[in-house]
Amino acid sequence: AYFIGEAVRNFILEKHISSVHITTNASVSTMRRLFMDCEIESISATSVIIHYEDYKFYLNTFVTNPTEESTLNYTKHYSKNLLEDLSNRDFTINAIAMSHSGKTTDPYNGYSDVLKKKIRHIGKGKNKFLNNPSLIIKAFTLMSELDYDLSLQTKREITKSTWCSFAMCPAPWCSFRNLPCGLSRV
Repeated sequence: AYFIGEAVRNFILEKHISSVHITTNASVSTMRRLFMDCEIESISATSVIIHYEDYKFYLNTFVTNPTEESTLNYTKHYSKNLLEDLSNRDFTINAIAMSHSGKTTDPYNGYSDVLKKKIRHIGKGKNKFLNNPSLIIKAFTLMSELDYDLSLQTKREITKSTWCSFAMCPAPWCSFRNLPCGLSRV
């Protein structure tokens, strides 16, 4: 099992950790057995929240995306491989895994991006943002919360995806069409 996301970012920056996300090769049924004395809340087929005392731990099993070809049939499948799981993360700063001993696995140089205050996507940005447009909002949220900037390539891909999505399905995007232009750092 490995810490990921905000917990690792804040550990690197020596900030308070308020949200603990853990990724593991254990299946959800194994997690339920291991933490049967805790309150367990299902999030999805691959994720649960473990309530322990006053803490919440977000656990998910390693996943893989079999294909990025379809924007409509985007599904995740169980994996036993940490690197494969990290390749399916949204941004490099969320794809740093840290063991309980503090050893990191960082195949996308997220540690460097944390120190540079950069948000850089993993994989093909256009497909990633078209498959999951909420990642665009997540990128802007991270910019706001962390005072980070988007990498040049991520800016380009978000802008392309926003306009492409707007052209395909204008109604949901009407309020967002000027978002990339309206932020001073974009």
